[in-house]
Amino acid sequence: MADSQAPLGHATTRVLDRLLASCGMLTAAGLEFAPADDVPQAGVLCALPALLTEGLLRHTRTFYTLPAGYYPLESIFLYLALLALVRCKSLEQTRYQAPGEWGRILGLDRLPEVKTLRSKIATLCATQGQAAQWQSCLAKEWIEASSEAQLAPGEGLFYVDGHVRVYHGQLTALPRRYIARQRLCLRGTTDYWVNGLGGQPFFVVTAAVNSGLIAALRDHVIPQLLLACPERAPSVSAGAASPGTVESQGGVGAGAKAAECAQAATEALDTLDLATASTGIVAPAASTASISESSASAPSTGPATASTAAAWPRFTIVFDREAYSPQLFSELHAQNIAILTYHKFPDQPWPESEFGPYTLRRHNGEVLTRHLAERGTRLSNGLFVREVRLLNADGHQTSILTTHPHMDLPVVATRLADRWAQENWFKYTREDFGLDRIIEHGTTPLPEPTEVVNPARRRLEADLRHSRTKQQRLLAQLGAHELPAQPSPEQTDAYQTRGAELREALKAEGDRIDEYKQQRATTPNKVPLSELPEKERFAQLCPESKHFIDTIKVLAYRAESALAGEVREHLARSDDARALLKRVFVTPANLRPDYEAKTLTVELHRLGSALQDAAVAQLCETLTATETSFPTTDLRLIYRQVGSP
Repeated sequence: MADSQAPLGHATTRVLDRLLASCGMLTAAGLEFAPADDVPQAGVLCALPALLTEGLLRHTRTFYTLPAGYYPLESIFLYLALLALVRCKSLEQTRYQAPGEWGRILGLDRLPEVKTLRSKIATLCATQGQAAQWQSCLAKEWIEASSEAQLAPGEGLFYVDGHVRVYHGQLTALPRRYIARQRLCLRGTTDYWVNGLGGQPFFVVTAAVNSGLIAALRDHVIPQLLLACPERAPSVSAGAASPGTVESQGGVGAGAKAAECAQAATEALDTLDLATASTGIVAPAASTASISESSASAPSTGPATASTAAAWPRFTIVFDREAYSPQLFSELHAQNIAILTYHKFPDQPWPESEFGPYTLRRHNGEVLTRHLAERGTRLSNGLFVREVRLLNADGHQTSILTTHPHMDLPVVATRLADRWAQENWFKYTREDFGLDRIIEHGTTPLPEPTEVVNPARRRLEADLRHSRTKQQRLLAQLGAHELPAQPSPEQTDAYQTRGAELREALKAEGDRIDEYKQQRATTPNKVPLSELPEKERFAQLCPESKHFIDTIKVLAYRAESALAGEVREHLARSDDARALLKRVFVTPANLRPDYEAKTLTVELHRLGSALQDAAVAQLCETLTATETSFPTTDLRLIYRQVGSP
């Protein structure tokens, strides 16, 4: 009732502060909490310690400022992150949120109107590239923290994959991309995401003009990772097994066998003439390493050579077949960066006698038994790499390549399979966090020197494919054209006439194909944007606000993941952790501020399930133990359930 009777609009109960802000006499309103019962969605405050730990407000004042006004800068960031956690997927959906109740959660009188929120975001995103700098700063801290958690150098894994955001608007005719999940070519923008083990996101690179994953790795992803990853001292022992060694069922350490295999390859290559060096290193699970008798003419330049056998890679890049390129592998190896990917052009299947059983332990604790084998192989450019094959139940062999010299054989197979965690992350954030939502309706021009696919070349390719298809159809018709066993004169004449028509059509189609080929030879594949006709030029969607909101969503996801790790220990089914948190975030709570004791108590309503309430009680104890203060106040947060002592 008090909110509806506020003099300046719904829930605008702090009249004096708003009047001072409108006159430019207030830099930002102070946060004031009042006792309140049954505040809807106040359970989302359980995510506040995790959000602050992940760095939501750590660099806010460094990169962003707001002009003097009613809403503090920290409240805007906190509000956007909490909205993501309660699954409010777009700014427009805030129209259906209770403004007064959200004001009580944030220590204000009400949440901003949609147009006010858009105005604040537009101010924050006025400088192009600032969101990328903020995200890079956060990503560097996350990567350093994950590197410190590793048990040995060279264990850092980064999963890189592209994600297409489909665009259905009419502001610009974006190039078409193939959408694997829809099996369609649709207009959109490609984002290249870099995630860690388990799908934890680090940063994203948006490609206004998609040149492919290889170009994105060379131009954007690798340079940023080199800046973010601390330099590691090389290991003094090439044969040391990496941490987390998984043993085969025969009892032999897989890391030791992989090290023995690499050492055997090194010794063999040192003694053989490099012009005819052996290319196979066989590592069956229950036999010693051996050298195959297949030959290769190129010298070994890969990680199995003696000069680099003792070096740990700086980090490892994991990607799918889209970025398969021996030249790229060599470039990364020269920078002491390992790769882990599928072999795009594997040779003949290996004998099944080479495969042995290994126990694989996934990052989530799942234990599997798979049959693996390992050899060394030389790629088309002479790069010597490890090739690991997984024998499936149907007899199919999955070929995996890596330039990591010390990664255990089972770990190679396990870590590449863990790439699906990134795909699951795409699906989860797209559905729960609105990852593909457009934040700002607008475009920005691309630099005119930007090279894009030549539409004329694309049309020639389409015409050539069409002509070849027509030629094949005519050939099939000519081959099927025949006389009856005892033709009449009319049938003979018709046969000759139809045959002449088909041959003439084939000749015309062949001439047309030759003409298309000649035109294609003189038509460049890519041209500068400035050379395109005006009607075929396109712009890019406004990237700054999208990058800004995506960074906040990444923070929200990482905070939820941290809480899920705490809750998972107290649940019978670990898969229920995120579902439980989603329910906690929208659970009503009582707010009990105590300014004398400098505390803010959040009393969560119970969920109605004894098992869930027990898990939430443990979570409340953990959160209270962090002694987190509400941002810009000295109120220490205390979490408990209603009825708890």
